[in-house]
Amino acid sequence: MVGFDVIATDLDGTFLSSDRRIPELNAQALQQAHAAGIKVIYATGRPRRWLPVITGLTDVPSWAVTANGAVTIDMSDGSVVFSHTADPTTLRSVCQQVREACPEARFVVEYLDGWSAEPQISVGESWTPPDNTADIDILLTREGIVKLLVQDPSHPTKQLFGLLSPIIGDRLEVTYSHDGPTGLLEMTAPGVSKAGALLDLLGELGTAPERMVAFGDMPNDLAMLRLAGRGFAMAGADPVLVEAGIPVIGSNDDAAVGAKILELLAE
Repeated sequence: MVGFDVIATDLDGTFLSSDRRIPELNAQALQQAHAAGIKVIYATGRPRRWLPVITGLTDVPSWAVTANGAVTIDMSDGSVVFSHTADPTTLRSVCQQVREACPEARFVVEYLDGWSAEPQISVGESWTPPDNTADIDILLTREGIVKLLVQDPSHPTKQLFGLLSPIIGDRLEVTYSHDGPTGLLEMTAPGVSKAGALLDLLGELGTAPERMVAFGDMPNDLAMLRLAGRGFAMAGADPVLVEAGIPVIGSNDDAAVGAKILELLAE
């Protein structure tokens, strides 16, 4: 009998290869897991609009925990299972203090149904054009805010995290899923995380965390990996995961998630 009921996997740097594709072995592993009655959950910092990358696996019913736990989606019909919005007053206060500490900081706001950004934001190639471009005070007047991102070209990500975390405190959940020279932090409502969303979803699915296998590579995955009965970090994962004692497997470019799933299915 298989020793787990659920697979929860991060996408970027974990389930997807570096060119943002699904390795064939990973796809095959999920198909075999589904055939064995195992449920599949993608747990990502990505917003909902960035999920088409996994729609190719239509033969594997799944759920997606998006925006670091703020929005959970049933991928069979695109319906929202759970959502957690942030308080605009808190966000406004945080943005003011962030800008005082980091004058070059600029903001992105993710909503339940889209996103907007300040004019000076630097966007990646995979980003679609924002719904609106305006000062943060205007962006925060729209309802349904699920995530706030702060970008700062004058501080790399880890330095920015160390600088702003004490300022933000427990008013928002602060994490990051990309470590680069231009700092990028992600903030959600207090208590919102991949792990929290997974707990809610596991309850709906009638199973428990100890029956879950999870995969990740960045600090926003740590609580999820600790929650799981068996959690695995990718080769090259952020040192925070390694220092926490999370077992390390191979690289995302070597389809290590798929290989580990097949190994576990064979136990």
